[in-house]
Amino acid sequence: MTEPRSVGCICTSSPSRVVVISFGYFTALLEGKEIEAHDTKTWKGISKEVRDFRVENDKEALWTNRLFGGMPAYLVSMSYKSNLVRYVSEILQLGIPRPADMLFLYLLGFYFLLIS
Repeated sequence: MTEPRSVGCICTSSPSRVVVISFGYFTALLEGKEIEAHDTKTWKGISKEVRDFRVENDKEALWTNRLFGGMPAYLVSMSYKSNLVRYVSEILQLGIPRPADMLFLYLLGFYFLLIS
Protein backbone atom coordinates (compact mmCIF):
# COMPACT_ATOMS: atom_id res chain seq x y z
CA MET A 1 0.00 0.00 0.00
CA THR A 2 1.26 3.51 -0.77
CA GLU A 3 1.35 6.25 1.81
CA PRO A 4 -0.81 9.33 1.31
CA ARG A 5 0.90 12.39 -0.12
CA SER A 6 1.56 15.38 2.05
CA VAL A 7 -0.04 18.59 0.83
CA GLY A 8 1.97 20.85 3.16
CA CYS A 9 4.18 22.43 0.50
CA ILE A 10 1.28 22.69 -1.95
CA CYS A 11 -0.75 24.76 0.50
CA THR A 12 1.88 27.48 0.79
CA SER A 13 2.75 27.85 -2.88
CA SER A 14 -0.60 27.39 -4.62
CA PRO A 15 -2.16 30.84 -3.93
CA SER A 16 0.88 32.45 -5.54
CA ARG A 17 0.60 30.03 -8.46
CA VAL A 18 -3.04 31.01 -8.85
CA VAL A 19 -2.05 34.68 -9.18
CA VAL A 20 0.60 33.79 -11.77
CA ILE A 21 -1.90 31.70 -13.75
CA SER A 22 -4.49 34.52 -13.62
CA PHE A 23 -2.05 37.09 -14.98
CA GLY A 24 -0.60 34.57 -17.43
CA TYR A 25 -4.02 34.01 -18.92
CA PHE A 26 -4.77 37.75 -19.06
CA THR A 27 -1.37 39.05 -20.19
CA ALA A 28 -3.06 41.97 -21.96
CA LEU A 29 -3.86 43.43 -18.51
CA LEU A 30 -0.16 43.81 -17.85
CA GLU A 31 0.11 45.85 -21.05
CA GLY A 32 -2.69 48.18 -19.91
CA LYS A 33 -5.26 46.86 -22.36
CA GLU A 34 -8.94 46.42 -21.50
CA ILE A 35 -11.73 44.36 -22.97
CA GLU A 36 -14.19 46.62 -24.75
CA ALA A 37 -17.70 45.42 -24.09
CA HIS A 38 -20.71 46.90 -25.85
CA ASP A 39 -22.94 46.58 -22.80
CA THR A 40 -20.47 48.57 -20.66
CA LYS A 41 -20.32 51.37 -23.22
CA THR A 42 -24.11 51.42 -23.45
CA TRP A 43 -24.43 51.51 -19.65
CA LYS A 44 -22.18 54.57 -19.47
CA GLY A 45 -24.52 56.45 -21.79
CA ILE A 46 -27.70 55.27 -20.10
CA SER A 47 -26.49 56.00 -16.57
CA LYS A 48 -24.98 59.43 -17.34
CA GLU A 49 -28.07 61.31 -16.20
CA VAL A 50 -28.15 59.45 -12.87
CA ARG A 51 -24.40 59.84 -12.27
CA ASP A 52 -24.52 63.58 -13.09
CA PHE A 53 -27.43 64.04 -10.66
CA ARG A 54 -25.45 62.20 -7.97
CA VAL A 55 -22.44 64.51 -8.43
CA GLU A 56 -24.47 67.73 -8.54
CA ASN A 57 -26.88 67.04 -5.66
CA ASP A 58 -24.98 64.54 -3.47
CA LYS A 59 -28.02 62.23 -3.36
CA GLU A 60 -29.46 59.47 -5.50
CA ALA A 61 -31.88 60.02 -8.37
CA LEU A 62 -34.93 57.79 -8.20
CA TRP A 63 -35.94 58.09 -11.86
CA THR A 64 -34.17 58.37 -15.20
CA ASN A 65 -35.63 59.54 -18.51
CA ARG A 66 -32.86 58.07 -20.67
CA LEU A 67 -34.07 54.53 -21.16
CA PHE A 68 -37.44 53.38 -22.53
CA GLY A 69 -38.97 56.80 -21.94
CA GLY A 70 -38.25 56.61 -18.22
CA MET A 71 -37.64 53.97 -15.61
CA PRO A 72 -36.56 53.63 -11.96
CA ALA A 73 -32.93 54.60 -11.49
CA TYR A 74 -32.10 51.62 -9.26
CA LEU A 75 -32.28 49.46 -12.39
CA VAL A 76 -29.61 51.56 -14.12
CA SER A 77 -27.14 52.97 -11.60
CA MET A 78 -27.62 53.15 -7.87
CA SER A 79 -24.96 53.65 -5.21
CA TYR A 80 -25.75 52.36 -1.75
CA LYS A 81 -23.59 53.78 1.03
CA SER A 82 -24.51 50.91 3.38
CA ASN A 83 -23.29 48.16 1.02
CA LEU A 84 -20.82 46.27 3.21
CA VAL A 85 -20.32 43.46 0.70
CA ARG A 86 -18.38 45.93 -1.45
CA TYR A 87 -15.60 46.11 1.17
CA VAL A 88 -15.39 42.31 1.47
CA SER A 89 -15.16 42.10 -2.32
CA GLU A 90 -12.33 44.63 -2.45
CA ILE A 91 -10.38 42.70 0.19
CA LEU A 92 -10.82 39.39 -1.65
CA GLN A 93 -9.70 40.88 -4.98
CA LEU A 94 -6.29 41.86 -3.52
CA GLY A 95 -6.01 44.77 -5.95
CA ILE A 96 -5.93 42.45 -8.97
CA PRO A 97 -7.60 44.13 -11.99
CA ARG A 98 -10.69 42.68 -13.68
CA PRO A 99 -11.19 40.11 -15.21
CA ALA A 100 -8.08 38.47 -13.72
CA ASP A 101 -9.52 38.95 -10.22
CA MET A 102 -12.53 36.79 -11.08
CA LEU A 103 -10.34 34.01 -12.46
CA PHE A 104 -8.15 34.29 -9.36
CA LEU A 105 -11.14 33.86 -7.04
CA TYR A 106 -12.51 30.94 -9.09
CA LEU A 107 -9.17 29.13 -9.07
CA LEU A 108 -8.60 29.86 -5.38
CA GLY A 109 -12.06 28.51 -4.54
CA PHE A 110 -11.38 25.43 -6.66
CA TYR A 111 -8.06 24.95 -4.87
CA PHE A 112 -9.69 25.10 -1.42
CA LEU A 113 -12.36 22.65 -2.51
CA LEU A 114 -9.67 20.39 -3.89
CA ILE A 115 -7.65 20.22 -0.69
CA SER A 116 -10.67 19.80 1.60
